[in-house]
Amino acid sequence: MHDLNKNSRRANVLSQENRTALWACVLFFVLANLFVIYFIRQEHYLFYWDHTNYWAKFDRVSGDFLNAPISAFKNLIHSIREEDYNDFPAFLIMPLSFVFGTGRLGFILSIVNALAVPAVIAFIFLHRKLSRMQGYTSPLLPLIAVGTIMFSPNFWSPIMFGFVDVGGIILINGILLLTLRQSSERERPRVFVLIAVLIPMLVLYRRWYAYWGVSYFAAIFIQRCLAQFLSDRTRLSAYAKIAFKIGLQAAISGVFFFVIATPFANRIMHTNYADIYSAYRSSSTFLEEFIKVFKSFGLINFALLVLGAGCGLMDRKTRDFSVFLLLQCGIIFMLFSRTQSFDSHQLYLLLPTMLLFSVLFINRVVMGFEKLNVPVLCFLIFIFALEFVAAFCPRQSLIIKLFPKNFLSNIHHPPLVRNDLKEFDKMLAVMQGLLVHPNDRIYVLASSSVFNCDILKSVYLSQGRHKELSKKVFWTNDVDKRDGFPQKLLTAQYVAVALPIQYHLKSEDQRVMGVPAEAILNQEGIGTSFMKLPYEFNLEQGVKVFFYQKIKPFNGPDLASLSESLKKYYPDRPFIYAIKKD
Repeated sequence: MHDLNKNSRRANVLSQENRTALWACVLFFVLANLFVIYFIRQEHYLFYWDHTNYWAKFDRVSGDFLNAPISAFKNLIHSIREEDYNDFPAFLIMPLSFVFGTGRLGFILSIVNALAVPAVIAFIFLHRKLSRMQGYTSPLLPLIAVGTIMFSPNFWSPIMFGFVDVGGIILINGILLLTLRQSSERERPRVFVLIAVLIPMLVLYRRWYAYWGVSYFAAIFIQRCLAQFLSDRTRLSAYAKIAFKIGLQAAISGVFFFVIATPFANRIMHTNYADIYSAYRSSSTFLEEFIKVFKSFGLINFALLVLGAGCGLMDRKTRDFSVFLLLQCGIIFMLFSRTQSFDSHQLYLLLPTMLLFSVLFINRVVMGFEKLNVPVLCFLIFIFALEFVAAFCPRQSLIIKLFPKNFLSNIHHPPLVRNDLKEFDKMLAVMQGLLVHPNDRIYVLASSSVFNCDILKSVYLSQGRHKELSKKVFWTNDVDKRDGFPQKLLTAQYVAVALPIQYHLKSEDQRVMGVPAEAILNQEGIGTSFMKLPYEFNLEQGVKVFFYQKIKPFNGPDLASLSESLKKYYPDRPFIYAIKKD
């Protein structure tokens, strides 16, 4: 009878937990959509680069599947096989374009509802599995999971910028959940293969998730060898068995990846990303990069990470999984930092581990104060909510002053607003008058957040007009090792140059843009082939933009001078200084 009552109480708790999980998901859905609607309606901005990359794909893919679905599907397959930035993420959120539209609000709402909501649901299941291993069952558990992720600035900031990378967290949470089941239960071949397939799917979703995939196999191998060493260090055959299983799983992943996306896979294998993206590495040492990552998450979240890791390591049931997560986190950090610095969306590589260890500790605290668990949970959520408000409200100083330095995340992402939109309207009107011939093109020699080519190329997304005009803007080669010589500059009829010259990286990494800009502004070398037009546009931060018209062909000595100027800095890279003969 005692066992029957115990089982009955347990079943009742599980039923309450399921209901709470459902209502927690509904709450997240409602609050997330309300937040996005409020936030986006405060923005008055011209978006560009990563802010519009997948927005443009979302807009195009939605139209393609509506008008010619078979052709659009073929294009999707080709994109997945060939492109670094393929259409797969845009395809996943595309159905919601028919509900929300393809404007900025519709795009962000589609990301939230098609990707962020499933990511939260997957996190609830992962958290539940870990909680069961800890021996916890409570209706509060889903609230812990949802509250932790709902108020995370690191979760939300990339979404509000227009990154689709949150979809990778769905796959990561799924892989981690399968890994937990595989370690706590008898290994099943289908789970083994499913993990092997999901990892390359993660890489196909977004290229840089390859760091997560590679580190997964490395970390799981080290963790299992370490566990074997601690239990029976003399059995060499056991290590060989571990190596065989992990190697086989990695091989299945590799074969699947190469079969699905052969051209893309070959390019990854033969590209030195650490070299071509070296301009994006702002830290000279691992310590500097660690400090940047630390500030991005804040002391409170790092403290939760450390305390949660301690809880996971102390519990025998979660110890192996905790060791694996810590190893993977360290490997990711070391590998990625060698290539470039972490941007906000690339912190998704570390965020799932950060969140998991946070909830492990919060579980222990909330469940440890049975009579005060609701007030304790409310207090923690209140702190997280303050951090969230500090990150996304225009004025964060009042909240930041309540806490010690770096206690909260240093993310500050208020609604984006520009005060020079009328100047851009004037600029676009002038461009419309100049670029009248079908072959007329303009090249932008600027690459800062104030002015760059993609502001003009993507203006049709931000303003809902000028789509044909945006097609007359050439892409700017602005990062030396990534883009190479600015060949399109030589065929442009018009050039837009900013004063002071606008860079988004160090000027020494953007000479393919800076050198010709100086020549045109100073009317030297190739600059003598251009005439300054009587237009001046005054943008934010005191930046002035001028238009120049090409009035005569470039002569040989001027082109040779431009090439030699670039060769002086990159003598071993013809890609950067060599001029192609048309």
